[in-house]
Amino acid sequence: MKKNVSRWISRCACTGLAALLLCGTAVQAAPVVTPSDAELVVTSAIEPRGEEFQVYYRIYNGKKQYRVWSVTYGYWVTDWIDLE
Repeated sequence: MKKNVSRWISRCACTGLAALLLCGTAVQAAPVVTPSDAELVVTSAIEPRGEEFQVYYRIYNGKKQYRVWSVTYGYWVTDWIDLE
């Protein structure tokens, strides 16, 4: 019984060692990024910006009209308004 157990242990050890040698254990570590290597963009304060508008013009039934579009939010701010 002792012979069988010792043979089994030696076979497992040899099989494991052969697997390590044949397959290899090539493991590469991830590159280390230091703060000096990375590009850091630091803003000191929040900059408020106003809403942007685009004015569109047309001539409708002989009258000049305009309408205001909010570029920031993407909707019409006004209806068509006559200039004269």
